[in-house]
Amino acid sequence: IIVGRVYNDILKAADSYSDALKILEHKILLEQDTALFYGETEFREQASYKYSYETEEKIFTCLKRGDAESAAYYFDKFLNGIITAVGENKVFIINFCIKLISGINRMFELTGNNLNEIENTIYEDFIKNSCYLDDIKSWFSKYFKELADKLYIDEAKYQKYQEAIIKYLNDNYFKEVSMEMVASEIGISYSYLRKIFMKIFGCSFSYYINLLRVNKAKKLLEETCMGVSNIAVAVGYNNEKSFYRNFKKITGFTPLEYKRSRL
Repeated sequence: IIVGRVYNDILKAADSYSDALKILEHKILLEQDTALFYGETEFREQASYKYSYETEEKIFTCLKRGDAESAAYYFDKFLNGIITAVGENKVFIINFCIKLISGINRMFELTGNNLNEIENTIYEDFIKNSCYLDDIKSWFSKYFKELADKLYIDEAKYQKYQEAIIKYLNDNYFKEVSMEMVASEIGISYSYLRKIFMKIFGCSFSYYINLLRVNKAKKLLEETCMGVSNIAVAVGYNNEKSFYRNFKKITGFTPLEYKRSRL
């Protein structure tokens, strides 16, 4: 039985239903056939504890450095903060840990990495292995190690590729250029280049090309009397519309607005 918050206004029925759904999440994690009410003390206690996005970012920063040990240290502080606020309550701890996993996974995917092979089972696996606090800590240590291995970039190892990619694109940005062509030119496979490009440059291949072209176009707008259509062709765009769209997306101005702002 799930009972949402009681309101005096019939128009608040949808809010009561939403409250009941939140409680249902707790009931599932409790694995108990009990009645739960919105006003119960335990539910109110969790609402008083604020999730630490700062700790989430610190953990992810450690993982990017390949430092799973420091990530585990910040996780211990995160866990102790929950326990201090609401006690050793399994429901609350699991809820906040799942939120942490979700946040880290989101940042992980923003780096261009793929979580498909583990994402489908990661939450189920965590819940199965979270009976005790030591189990939770052990699970996160393993999880951090796995992500750190995927995220860490050995700068020395990739520096030669970075230099080769930059040189090739600087020399060929105005042509029809693809990731396959770059991979062939620098002597690595397309799949490997695709894997490391986001890690090295922090953006997609297409965005990097557009950024390079727009920066070249900005220089031509500032230093020459060339028309916009001629500049578009000069920096590698087949049509003016595509040039306008990418220029405004990156700079916030149309080419003409940018030129006027520099007069």
